[in-house]
Amino acid sequence: MKANKGLFIICLLIFCVGTLWSSGISGQVGEPVEYTAEGLAEAYEYMNDAASAYFNIEAALEKLRVTLPKLEKEERVAHTRFGKLAQAALDAQARVDAERDEFWSANSDWKAAEHRRILAQDKINAAESRIEYCYRKLDDARNSQMWNYWQEQLTKAKKELADGRSELTRAKQDKARANNRFRRAQKNLPVLKYQRDQAVKMADGAERIYNRAVQAVTDMNAEIAAAEIEEAAAKEKYDAAIAAYIAYKAGLAAQQGQEGQNP
Repeated sequence: MKANKGLFIICLLIFCVGTLWSSGISGQVGEPVEYTAEGLAEAYEYMNDAASAYFNIEAALEKLRVTLPKLEKEERVAHTRFGKLAQAALDAQARVDAERDEFWSANSDWKAAEHRRILAQDKINAAESRIEYCYRKLDDARNSQMWNYWQEQLTKAKKELADGRSELTRAKQDKARANNRFRRAQKNLPVLKYQRDQAVKMADGAERIYNRAVQAVTDMNAEIAAAEIEEAAAKEKYDAAIAAYIAYKAGLAAQQGQEGQNP
């Protein structure tokens, strides 16, 4: 109530002091304004309250401005960490993809090697049958011409047998290598997937921290902007309170001077 009374006095003073100062306290504006020591004390108290409010807001604003660079640094650190962990998650996913490709490639190579093994075995079987047949024909040959012919066929069959055995060996080796690759990929995939999941989890956590840091900077900037508006209003109020106090004090002095001149 006392503050409201002081505010009323100051507002009234701002309204009429200009006129009163040039013409004295007597009545060119109706009823003369009476300045009192109590009114001056209230104006002084109001000025002090306005000063206290202004300086408190100014101090709070300074704290916010000091805090902002710290939050911005935390945002940069969080952004860097998130970037590194996000890249680590992408790299982990790439390793999973590569190992999955290796898994299916090995599986495909194993099937191809098995198919070549079957063909090589069929070739061996056919060559062995052909060799056996050639031997019988050689035993039954009645002239040198027939014997030479089947001897030539026997040589070809033996070459087919050698080729088949060589192809069978390569197919078995390729099949074994493909099987080893398949088993290795089969074993590695769960490990790589787990590592990928952990990397993604860490990246997600880092992203949340980064988002909170960004929000903290945004909120701080908004808080500073609001505080600057509040500071400007408080400064204006403080300046007005100072001017009102000075004017009231001058009015009181003028009034006391007039009273001293009257008999």
